[in-house]
Amino acid sequence: MVKNLPTILIADRNPYVRRFLQRELTNAGYEVLLAENGRQVLFWIDRHASLDLAILDLDLPDTEAGDLFEHLRQHIPSIPILVHSHPCDELQSLNGNGVYFVEKKGNSIEGIIRMVGHILAAGAPAL
Repeated sequence: MVKNLPTILIADRNPYVRRFLQRELTNAGYEVLLAENGRQVLFWIDRHASLDLAILDLDLPDTEAGDLFEHLRQHIPSIPILVHSHPCDELQSLNGNGVYFVEKKGNSIEGIIRMVGHILAAGAPAL
């Protein structure tokens, strides 16, 4: 019997960040889908309801983060969201309720992989 890998949607406007995260999380044992803008995130949400986690940069072209979060919650209510972004005022309104945060900086991959494992293994409350 084949075990399904947890599926993670990564949305980041920077193609280098997307591919880097994809490579590292694939090597860590996850299936990864990519989106470069809000329209592609909505595409994956509407067509892949078995997403286990969304990793989102708040600075995506063509969408507001709040609208994206609302659409995610309407279509996949229990999906945890890991915000991988630079700190901003908008984080205060998004924090908690299944939303996690890892600051975007040069060495954030270890924190992301650790947080992804924690979120998916335990379904733990947001930090």
